[in-house]
Amino acid sequence: MTAAAAAAASSSSPSSSLTKTDAPPSYLLPYATLQPTYHQVYADILESKVAAENVWLSVYADNAPQKSIHATLTLAAKEKNDPSAQDEVQLENIRGQRNLLIKEEKARALSGREGHAVPDLSISTSSSSMVATSPTVAQNSPSLPTSVRLRLPVHTPATLLKGRRSQRAIESGGGGQISAFDVSPDGTKLVAGGEDGECVVAGLPGWIRGEAGEDGENTHSVGIELAVEEKAQRRIRALEKKRLASLRLPLTGHVGDVQAASFLPSSLVLLTASSDLTLRLYSAQDGICPRVFKGHKRAVTSTAILGRGKRIVSASLDGTIRVWDVRAGKSVRMIGCRGWSGVECLRVLKLNGAATSSEAQEEEGLGDYLAIAGLSSGYVQVFLLRITQDTTTQTPAQNSQEEDDEASVKPVTVTDWPLLEIAPRSWPTLPEGQSQPGASDFWKVEPSTGAVWSLDIVERSSPPSSSSAVAAPESGDAAHSARSSLDLVTGSKTGIVRLFRLELGSRATASDISNGDAQEGEEDSGAPLSLASREVLNFRRNTASIHALRFLTSEGRASSPPDAVVATGDGTPFRLTFKSTSSGTVSHGEQEERLEPSVKEEYTGWEAGEPVHGIGVINAGMEGERILLAGAEGMVRVY
Repeated sequence: MTAAAAAAASSSSPSSSLTKTDAPPSYLLPYATLQPTYHQVYADILESKVAAENVWLSVYADNAPQKSIHATLTLAAKEKNDPSAQDEVQLENIRGQRNLLIKEEKARALSGREGHAVPDLSISTSSSSMVATSPTVAQNSPSLPTSVRLRLPVHTPATLLKGRRSQRAIESGGGGQISAFDVSPDGTKLVAGGEDGECVVAGLPGWIRGEAGEDGENTHSVGIELAVEEKAQRRIRALEKKRLASLRLPLTGHVGDVQAASFLPSSLVLLTASSDLTLRLYSAQDGICPRVFKGHKRAVTSTAILGRGKRIVSASLDGTIRVWDVRAGKSVRMIGCRGWSGVECLRVLKLNGAATSSEAQEEEGLGDYLAIAGLSSGYVQVFLLRITQDTTTQTPAQNSQEEDDEASVKPVTVTDWPLLEIAPRSWPTLPEGQSQPGASDFWKVEPSTGAVWSLDIVERSSPPSSSSAVAAPESGDAAHSARSSLDLVTGSKTGIVRLFRLELGSRATASDISNGDAQEGEEDSGAPLSLASREVLNFRRNTASIHALRFLTSEGRASSPPDAVVATGDGTPFRLTFKSTSSGTVSHGEQEERLEPSVKEEYTGWEAGEPVHGIGVINAGMEGERILLAGAEGMVRVY
């Protein structure tokens, strides 16, 4: 099916390919904010710059008659003669409301870095209602799940972007907004992009990765106790700063806002996309740009890497998804999305199977992929991409030089099939049998969940080593009964997050479309796979837009999705977890558990209203995961 035909078919038949789902439960979650300068106040007291200072803490819930709880905390130096004092700063809740409970957690190790160990905070309320609440039901007061953790940043690199257009940045001396962000697979570098083509690669200190080495990096992670004199430590830190400064590399060439940036698996090359309608490949070592890809008609918003980087995928506000051959430097396929609606975000997931698992095909980026696009219209559209290589028309290369020559590049064929469309819905979900709010209901129904600005997808119950690849069902009746399960989470411009369960299976006949849920009269798309969806739940905290979502695949569980980090437009990024409450729904012969969302961690240090756009994750060994968040003022914070 051609791109134009696919788009036209979708536009003319709005119900085409939609999977029928029951109304999912809706939730409204509370959220907490801590004074952004908390860690600075803590450090000032440790350094005896001030004796004591007050800071504020607040908890909000939009469906409570009293929408907020506020507490004022005091930080003060402990008495030196107190033998029971393990920490140097005393935290006290001196003024608060409705039994807001606060305690310090154990300070994290700081070997190999400057600054002080500022303990995270654990907060909860004494209310007996400790679960997520329905937006349709008022609660007497805001309540939190037991022990929400307020994470303090352990490292904040210097401002990465200057901000060429931001008047606020000029006036405050801060930086520009980071709109594109990624961390290299080896954890040594990050890339940040923003307005007017500003883009930079910077280094990360080794202690963040939990490494121990000659630069005095974190020895705690390997269980080694090393005593180093303070003078030597200062020298080591100075050398580390110098080494990282050498990795600070500007990337030039874009003349529009940088919308996406990602490293290739080698960590030596990165791909960027911009509102100037182009994509660029850069060397992460010297900043040279060997390839520029042109073809999109509007801003390029998202990119994806296939295999080891010889094929890439891009999405644009022109309503298309394009597959590119990197060595040839050209587009090999264009896919039109539903009604040519702009593509705001894109994820591509590899499907593993017997025919696509060889090392050579992984190198070439061949095989089957799911491309999941979030659209400006509020729809989510899923395509199957099959990328094959034509070996019949090529003349065998005479020597190794010819093998590297662009003229000898073997052409690829890209075939695409539309598998699924997920429509926007009103929020919150109305009770069964109710089409409008009742006269006594205080809540408001959103006409639509709004444009899909972010999404992520992961295989259910996948081990960490294979979290990015799903087993593609084999053809045949026996294999047709086996299904692969995936979790899809989407975030919207209006702050609504939706969680879906997807079932991927082989299609033996035309009657198998969407697992038998296709609309009457729908024609078989010819896709070798079927995909069915069920919306598990949806929720909102407030109206702040959801700029980025990231599943933490090391947290995968058999019965529920892994935790996810959510970056918001109001400076309140958080870690989302799912609690299993009851079972009941039966799908494809399996017992399904009902899930409730809750906030596990809040990432503090951002000013109110500051957007957070980027999420990075680094495995720090025994110290667990490091979460990196990037956003306003050109800042990156490490947690």
